[in-house]
Amino acid sequence: LNDQTLEQIQTLRQTIEDLTNTMDESEQEHQQEKQLLEKEFETKRNDMLNEIEEAQRKLDQVNQTLNEKSTTLSNELSNANDRIQELTNQKEKLEKDLQTMKSENNDMQTSLIN
Repeated sequence: LNDQTLEQIQTLRQTIEDLTNTMDESEQEHQQEKQLLEKEFETKRNDMLNEIEEAQRKLDQVNQTLNEKSTTLSNELSNANDRIQELTNQKEKLEKDLQTMKSENNDMQTSLIN
């Protein structure tokens, strides 16, 4: 082989080596970028899961508070209805007693007149 051919072969070998090195570097950069993106994704995913869990805790608290208030209001309503019934019964008894008194009063007046 002549010198020119040997030089071309050497240049080609160097070019192949340079390209191989460039590919290796690119692959390494790609892997680093991929790892960084995976880490970012995992961080964001965990943050979102934490936010969802916190929102669920708050929702559970609100539901518990609403259930407690509902129970309290239901009890208060029941007590108010019982009191209304009690007062209605007292009113009816007082009206009956009043009628009885009026009737007795009329009877006394009639007996006094006679």
